[in-house]
Amino acid sequence: MSRNATVLIQSGAQQFLEQPTIILTDDSGAQHHFEHKTVRVGAGPGNDFRLAHETISSVHLEIEVRLNGFRIRDLGSTNGTYVNGVRIESAWLEPGSKIMAGQIPMTFSVSSEKVKSELTQETNLGQAVGQSASMRVVFSRVQRAAKTNATILLRGETGTGKEVIAGTIWERSSRAEKPFVVIDCGAISRSLIESELFGHEKGAFTGAEKKRRGAFERAHGGTVFLDELGELPLELQPKLLRVLESKTIQRLGSEERIPVDVRVIAATHRDLRTMVAKGDFREDLYYRLAVVELELPALRERKEDIPLLVESFVQDMGAQMSDLPETTLQQFAKYDWPGNCRELRNAVERMMILGQVDLNRDTPAAGSPGDTSRLEIDLERPYKSQKQQHIAQFERAYVIQLIQYTSGNVSKAGRIAGIDRMSLHKIMSRYELDVPTILAMRT
Repeated sequence: MSRNATVLIQSGAQQFLEQPTIILTDDSGAQHHFEHKTVRVGAGPGNDFRLAHETISSVHLEIEVRLNGFRIRDLGSTNGTYVNGVRIESAWLEPGSKIMAGQIPMTFSVSSEKVKSELTQETNLGQAVGQSASMRVVFSRVQRAAKTNATILLRGETGTGKEVIAGTIWERSSRAEKPFVVIDCGAISRSLIESELFGHEKGAFTGAEKKRRGAFERAHGGTVFLDELGELPLELQPKLLRVLESKTIQRLGSEERIPVDVRVIAATHRDLRTMVAKGDFREDLYYRLAVVELELPALRERKEDIPLLVESFVQDMGAQMSDLPETTLQQFAKYDWPGNCRELRNAVERMMILGQVDLNRDTPAAGSPGDTSRLEIDLERPYKSQKQQHIAQFERAYVIQLIQYTSGNVSKAGRIAGIDRMSLHKIMSRYELDVPTILAMRT
């Protein structure tokens, strides 16, 4: 069988991505069919395949349908994931592969049933640009979703264009003439975010000198975009769920409930399903928000879009492609863009100004602090210099693995490490790292 898991097919003038259905057969012989691109297995809520067993972690493993095959990845489980008897962190699967999650065996196979996703013919949608199959699938789904009032959850790494897509949905909806109110849940302090969302009465708290309408009131008839939803404090999540279900809000300091007519679009770079399984995000809120769930691919997965994106950015600057050095596109195609489209835009701007840009300045070389493959001792070098090198090697590797393990939750990472979150930020800053960059390092 070909390793190509997803294929592009032509039907008349229309194109589709055809994706197979994954089958996991348990030790009783029962078959479990999954049509999702990513199948999550674990003991906690939010998994596609829940296994209640003491050897299964809350989030144990995932299987992803990729263009070139099926990839299985252990998600930091306690008791490990094995494929054909070999413990793995990440591996390719072939039909018939034997998987052991903890002490639970299962067999991987692929159904003859296919899931088709329609592609648009357009290579741009509003301010979003892309000619890749993955982006044209997103465009097709955006076009359909925009015509409804359904709540939408946008997922994707930092810089993939979630706010651009949210704006496009609003512009193409029946609410386009009404307000579009953006709330960045990660940029507002915990003490103020409830007021920002739902408003407050005069005197509701110290500093509340006058009544204030929150985002939901201001957006009445229109759309609220909740960016970085994964940062919303756990104690506020039931209140947001109540607003979504009752379509009413209650200002701080008031007992009155005010009706609101609002469409909600949410976005996050976090893995909310993992957060649900670990108890860091409410399961009922997740499913209430993910009525329509759209995942934006990372730029490294759609490098064929780089020329169109660069041209778009150059035009926004009032310049022409001929103003860039001739080797720009070739240089850009060799880089993996951990910051995605936002990083690409910045690189284009620097290239226009300076005529060159060092894209590999944050990429650790072999033997550098990012290479933990071996510990090399050079007896001709002084003790202190080597000691500092190896401390740096440990610090960088430790913070990368810790942030990845907590899916970017710096507060939780600090609790595990036994240090405060500001100390973690200082370590990341020391090695020119941030949470989005670290999460983008995962394969």
